[in-house]
Order: sequence, then C-alpha cells, then structure tokens
Amino acid sequence: MKIFAAIFSGIIACTLLAACSLASIGETDAVIAPDVDRKDASALIAAVKNLGPDGVPETHYEVTALEAAMTANDPALIRTGAGAVFNLVAAELSGGLTPPEARLGWRMENDAPDPGALAALEEKAFDTGDFAQAFATLAPRHAQYRQLKAALAAEGLDPEQKARLRLNMERWRWMPHDLGADYILVNVPAFELMLVRGGKITARRRVVTGSPALPTPQLKAIVTGVIFNPTWFVPPSIVRESVGALLKNDPARAKRLGYYLGTDGGVRQKPGPANALGQMKLVMPNPYSVFLHDTPSKDAFQREPRALSHGCIRVEDATGFARILLGDAISDDEFKDILSKRRTVEIDLDTPLPVYVSYFTAFAAEDGAVAFYADAYGLDAPLLARFGGAPAEGGDPIKSLIEEACPESANDAALPENL
Repeated sequence: MKIFAAIFSGIIACTLLAACSLASIGETDAVIAPDVDRKDASALIAAVKNLGPDGVPETHYEVTALEAAMTANDPALIRTGAGAVFNLVAAELSGGLTPPEARLGWRMENDAPDPGALAALEEKAFDTGDFAQAFATLAPRHAQYRQLKAALAAEGLDPEQKARLRLNMERWRWMPHDLGADYILVNVPAFELMLVRGGKITARRRVVTGSPALPTPQLKAIVTGVIFNPTWFVPPSIVRESVGALLKNDPARAKRLGYYLGTDGGVRQKPGPANALGQMKLVMPNPYSVFLHDTPSKDAFQREPRALSHGCIRVEDATGFARILLGDAISDDEFKDILSKRRTVEIDLDTPLPVYVSYFTAFAAEDGAVAFYADAYGLDAPLLARFGGAPAEGGDPIKSLIEEACPESANDAALPENL
C-alpha cells in the first residue's frame, strides 16, 4: 500500500491529468492497489465519471489508459493503473484540483490527509467496490460547500454561473478542513465579515479591503486580542508615498494629524481622531502585516465596491465588533472608559479566535440562495475555463503579494483644515 507522500512523486510527476501512459506508471512501485480486478476498475471509473455534482469538470480525469488495460485484460496494469487513478482523485478531492501555483493570492494551507487514514480508505474502497462513498468522505464538510453543490444541481443556471459555482466549490477544497466552531470569516468579493459562533453566523460587518493595486491576500491568522487607541507604525511604503512629503512640506499639518518621528527614525501616528487605525485593531500576527481595524473614514462603508485600502481590512462599527469579541474579558464600564479617554490598552480574548480572509465570488445565504459577487481582483478569470467557463480575456490577473501592508494613506486619514 502506497503512502500519501508518494502520490506526488509517483503520480502527479507523470500526471494522469495529461494522460500519462500506464506503461510509465508501471515503471514505479509508488502506486499499488491490492487485489484489483476488472469489476473493481469498472466501479472506480464509474465513480470518477460521476464526480460532476462535486464540481469536477467532465474531462478533468483521464481514464482511457485504465480502460485500455482492462480491454487488454492485463492484471498488473489494471492494478497499478487503478491505484494511480484512485490516489490522484483522492488527493485532489481532499486538497484541490488546481495546482497551488495557480491559486493566485491564496496563502491559506489546508490540512494534508493522514497517510494512514488515506491508505485505509483506499483498502476499504477496493475491498467493497464503493468508490463513490470513499470519494464522498474526502469532499469538504463545510456547509457552504454543500449549499453550493445543491445550487449546482438546480435548474435555470447559465454555463458561466455553473462554472462560477464549480470554482468556488474548488476554493472550499483549498480551505482548512476544520474551521472550528468559532471563527471570523472575511469574504473579500462580498466586502463582508462574518463572526461564527457554534457554527452559526452571529454578527456581520461591512469591510473595506485592499485595492486591485494592493490586494488583500487570502490568509489564516489567529486573533489573540484587541488594541484600543493604537499607535500606527507607518510602513516605509506609505512614508515614501505620502506621509514623508507631508512631514517635510507641511510639518504643522503633519503634527495636527499626529505624525512624528520615532527614536529609530521610523514614522509614527499618535492615537487620536485622525489615526489611520481608528480606535481599535485586532492583534492577529501574520507574515503579510494584514489585520482588521477601525478607520476614521466612515463614509467608505457606504461605497460600492469597497476595494479601497492598502491591503488591510477596515471594519464597520469596529469598536462594537471588538466589544462582541471580548465578551466577559472586559466590563461595559471599562469599555466605555477606554473609548472616552482614548487610553491605549491591549486586552486579550478569553479564547484566541481564527480569522480566515477568503475569496468567494459565489456564497450561499442561510436559506441556500446563492449570491454572485464581482471578481474584485480578477482572480476568477484565469481559472473559470478549467471549470467550464469562458477563457479569460484581457489583462493579467493580480499577482502581487503584500510585502508591507498598511491601512490608509495620509490623505485617507486627513482631518478638516481647521482642526
């Protein structure tokens, strides 16, 4: 019995997707299915061809080589070919049909299947011949996946809508398999944040995300606390873009806005009404310096679309959202005192909370109705053809990463001239 790690060295390297020959598969012992006969192989092929309801395009898997081995009645080639097909399908249903390098902007890793569990699943499938059930156990268990799958089976959808549903089902295969009972989900194309408790959405907020030129990456982080009235450590890119010129050319106004030089030469912005972070930011360390925070530019939440920031995520009613997250970690009186006196305080959450910054252009409501959102960063376009949509036309999709993210520019946070 092969192990999961051998899939990529023995199968994906020669790529069944590109119809690699069974002869080349036979050159390695990395893939061996036990006691496979023509009946098993036929059942496997039928299950693979019936993956359409799970958003798998009809032509995605190549099984003609296995069918040829069956026609030739070659037990060795049937055995190795069936094992190769099973393990490739199992790996992709669990981890995604799309190669990682094609998942532009996606910086979340899902969980690799346990090799022992995968081997046991393979053995059981070939023992019982129930490959459909084996594949069903590998599909995402997220409610959104099930709702999108149900929508795909509905009548009245055009080809582009079906392709969009398949692509977003695929993105759920890229997500961590277990999000937890409690978490925050940010959906960038919807410009919305959802707080989930016990598997149910308990709060929603509008958000402002990165602009197409400075896209918010898709990532997972852990929220450990809230900083009220934070100091903003202005990233060098924003110093170069605007704040540096403001300090040089209009130091009086820069002072009114709270900008100053730190002892290390870096630019800071004091807490206050002009602070780009507003009155709170969440403590959520990540490699991209992307976080959720307040903003003094409240009118941005009424705009459509809201891809306006430098990569960070501005949250509507951010202080109210922070109050919900903190729960019993802070009293109402203490909360009001912190805000009224503009004290800089960091308070830990009782329990750290995962936050998933995602990119779903099709998302189901609680009643199962699916909303389709504009492709804010052009990330659907190069992938839709893989899932039955029209080929992408025009410019390149966004490929940039956030190296030093920040929430606002100096102009975004500017106060009235008479302040």
